[in-house]
Amino acid sequence: MIESTKVPEAGSRFPGIASIVVFLIILAIGAWFRFHDIGIKPLHHDEGVNSYFLLNLARFGEYKYDPTNYHGPMLYYFALISMKLMGETELALRFWPALFGMLTILLLVEESAVSADAMRFHRPTLDHLLSASILIVFIYIFLYSSTFKNWQGVIDFFRSIWHWASQRGNRDHVHPFYYYLGMLIKLELPLLLGTALGGLIILIRGTRFWLFTAAWTFGTLMAYSLIPYKTPWLMINFLIPMALLCGYAAEQIFRSLQRAAMKGIWAFILLGWIIFSGVISHRLNFREYDDNRNPGGYFTEFGEKYKFKPYVDQQYGYVYAQTDRDLLELVKALKSETEKLPTGDETGIYIASPDYWPLPWYLRSYGKVAFSGSLNVIPGQSISIQQPLMIANLNQQPLIDGTPGWNLIQRSFTLRPGVELILFKREDQSINIKE
Repeated sequence: MIESTKVPEAGSRFPGIASIVVFLIILAIGAWFRFHDIGIKPLHHDEGVNSYFLLNLARFGEYKYDPTNYHGPMLYYFALISMKLMGETELALRFWPALFGMLTILLLVEESAVSADAMRFHRPTLDHLLSASILIVFIYIFLYSSTFKNWQGVIDFFRSIWHWASQRGNRDHVHPFYYYLGMLIKLELPLLLGTALGGLIILIRGTRFWLFTAAWTFGTLMAYSLIPYKTPWLMINFLIPMALLCGYAAEQIFRSLQRAAMKGIWAFILLGWIIFSGVISHRLNFREYDDNRNPGGYFTEFGEKYKFKPYVDQQYGYVYAQTDRDLLELVKALKSETEKLPTGDETGIYIASPDYWPLPWYLRSYGKVAFSGSLNVIPGQSISIQQPLMIANLNQQPLIDGTPGWNLIQRSFTLRPGVELILFKREDQSINIKE
């Protein structure tokens, strides 16, 4: 934890400068992990859906808040800015989540380090509270009304609370109360133990900031556990404050050690753990980013014996199923075929597979894509699709093979575990291949 100090005496500036340097190094590492090769990881299913709404907003100025659909409007309007500046790129799409993720590092700076002097001269007053309230209401109305064009969105915000608190429609996402605790035990046991220790220390001698952090951690964990609808990526809402509490516990242990040798040993242990975590993070972010295998975790035999869902799932718990990098090979194969045709990016493409997200993002440059999600076969009749190219599911191949006029291109491509896509080209003498 980086804390402010009193005005240093002559010759005592080094500790403050050292703290700033360490903080900047941490910030630089965080920025590198967030922004380096930001497009290497294929878009996740839900990320692809978000990109669809963003493209509609950027291209046609259309966005209406839907209380049953994903999240609020702020991300779309922020991403609209980056997309206008950077174009329709993965960097523009992911810029704001990456930036705010990096800025969580600022939570290392204790409140007193940045605001104590300012607060001394600017005590909050009723006028400040009123001004802040008016600003919050304005921002809320501005965003949820789609910049004052959809007033129903202002009301729908309150409907969303009930919808997601009582969400039971999709049984795949309904889990028992202890689901998140099972995930933490399996995948984040050291963090969980450090959080518990940090919380205990805070109850004994915690400052206002750390009491708030403890309440933030355990409050969000309890709230998300009570809601029947659970998805593993929502864990980020309490993993961040958990990391802070774990760091607080490590700091307090260091301060409690009296002998310099013991402090050195503890610092060496922490440094080793940081290096180990960095290596794992690098491997996950840049090498194994689409590895969907569910790791063993802690207490695997116990979890499997009692059928805890985080242990018996076939896929990696945090994301359910990450898009495979092989999808990008399908996109390349499709581009290779369209480049052979005089129609180029205006070539008709028919999407027959019911599973296709995030393909709308990767096919955004094509002007004539039909996302049907089925073959629309009439019993007793052959497939009638006019587009020269078709992406289908591997399960649909027998039906397509039984229809003359379609040729398989290359091989099957993995979208995500259990979903294989195939590319077909229609035989049509009226379509002239480029010389």
